[in-house]
Amino acid sequence: MFLRPFCFLAALAAAQAGELAPFVERTCGGCHQGAKPAAGLNLRALPERWDDVGIRSTWVRVHDAVERGAMPPGGAAPAGKTEFLSALGRELRGFDIAHSKSQGRAVLRRLNRYEFENSLRDLLQAPWLQLRDSLPEDGLVQRLNKSGSALDISHVQIAAGVECPTDGQATLLRARPEAPAGPHAVYVV
Repeated sequence: MFLRPFCFLAALAAAQAGELAPFVERTCGGCHQGAKPAAGLNLRALPERWDDVGIRSTWVRVHDAVERGAMPPGGAAPAGKTEFLSALGRELRGFDIAHSKSQGRAVLRRLNRYEFENSLRDLLQAPWLQLRDSLPEDGLVQRLNKSGSALDISHVQIAAGVECPTDGQATLLRARPEAPAGPHAVYVV
């Protein structure tokens, strides 16, 4: 009695997973399969795994190309296009919603070079410090260096993060003026 809803959901998931394969086989199989597929994209070998970022982004590009009419080439809308787009969109959105609920929307990240430099400037009260160049370059995702997936943490990054504040303190101590040498008053009580 309690298994009926789960059996229904399993059957629905199996039916939805089968919606993508016929369209891909019929419409895309001529060009995107075999040893040398068009654009280096073998859709027959591309699994429907949504947890892999690379595979999911490839499926998103496939969805967008079919939606705007760039694929399949020829201009005429292939049979089953709307069903394919709705099934693929449903799969992608479903994974995104489930992933957001379980993992949250944001990825934990470290400070990039600019943020790290500004934090050290604030802590050391020295807004003129130039420490950014002593840190390794940050990674980029879509030309942005604030994405959590681009800001990896390696032993090189950690070593530079430890060494950079020390360099900042040394620079700060060298820049402080010494007390003027002059006559000192001595008071005798």
